[in-house]
Amino acid sequence: MPAKEGQAWPQEAILVALRFAGEDLKGHTKTIEVRMPPEQRNEAVVTVTASGYLVDAIGGERWRLWLAKGADGLWTIKRALWAQLCSCPGSQFYLPGKYT
Repeated sequence: MPAKEGQAWPQEAILVALRFAGEDLKGHTKTIEVRMPPEQRNEAVVTVTASGYLVDAIGGERWRLWLAKGADGLWTIKRALWAQLCSCPGSQFYLPGKYT
């Protein structure tokens, strides 16, 4: 989703990730993890996880996004992975999905 002139969200990696992954993820619990190398502040990996879905087989979902900050100060997503949390009786695991 392109930014309009003067919007602030493209200047923050976490806001770009939330806008891409969906601010309205369905889970009761949401966690956001941001990893940014201390010596290099122009790259980030953001993981957005939602859990506690009210669907029997699907317990949640996770987005992992790799972002880069351009010379203009705006963050761009370079790579995105998505997975569903399968909640089968006796085990839980993330099943990778295909982002389309």
